[in-house]
Amino acid sequence: MWCLYLAIFFVLSLPFYAQADPSKVDDIVTKMKTELNLTPPQIDAVKPTIQGYMSSRKQLIQNFRQQGLTDKDALKSQIDQLKSIERQKLSQVLSQAQMDKWLEK
Repeated sequence: MWCLYLAIFFVLSLPFYAQADPSKVDDIVTKMKTELNLTPPQIDAVKPTIQGYMSSRKQLIQNFRQQGLTDKDALKSQIDQLKSIERQKLSQVLSQAQMDKWLEK
């Protein structure tokens, strides 16, 4: 039984540790600035989008754990929805070439 709990914890922890913590937003924006040659207005627009996604994702994972849910497919689906919203918002700020390059990463 202990092994089952450990396995569930590990599976649910992977998505959380796979992404940068909200305190890392500046690092991501700096990476985007360098790789995509963002303009100052783009930087100002991208930062809250990245912060919002990361905060929502972190909250979703915390809620998922607190509720004792173990359906990793449901969690992934909800994270994918958040990512889709993030991409939609970024596409309103980035050029198509910039967006394509960022999605390659």
